[in-house]
Amino acid sequence: MKFLKKIIGTAIVVAMLVNLQAVTFAQEIENENEIVEALAPAEVFKMENADHDPFKPVVQKQVKEFVKPVEIKEKKLVEVEQKKVVVPVKIKVSGICGNDKERIAAIEFEGGEYLVKTGQTVDGKFSVIEILDDRIVIYAVAQSRRDVFKLS
Repeated sequence: MKFLKKIIGTAIVVAMLVNLQAVTFAQEIENENEIVEALAPAEVFKMENADHDPFKPVVQKQVKEFVKPVEIKEKKLVEVEQKKVVVPVKIKVSGICGNDKERIAAIEFEGGEYLVKTGQTVDGKFSVIEILDDRIVIYAVAQSRRDVFKLS
């Protein structure tokens, strides 16, 4: 019974608060309407451009005139020099020895056998950039590119 009385009492208090809030809201609306009515005569709506048709597009496309075609004269053919065909460097890596600080690789190049180390140039055709555990990296001078050759 006491519990029921507490629930009813709480419901009454909540209802009173809701009613009070509704009354306050209605008073605010009345005050706002009064403010709007007081300011309306003082503020007159003015259009910035009264002559502008609101249905006319703001940006209009301009019609461009076509340019007359220019006569093209025959061009003389210029002989172009044919580029030399450069054969890629072919290397066979037959062995690598050494440690991380210094390594030497045994390679076969154009029928000859060479022992090369990092920074060495062979016959002016390529230079050894790096020797790793399982491959060497070279820079071919004629092709101006790097190549990698694995240990075979």
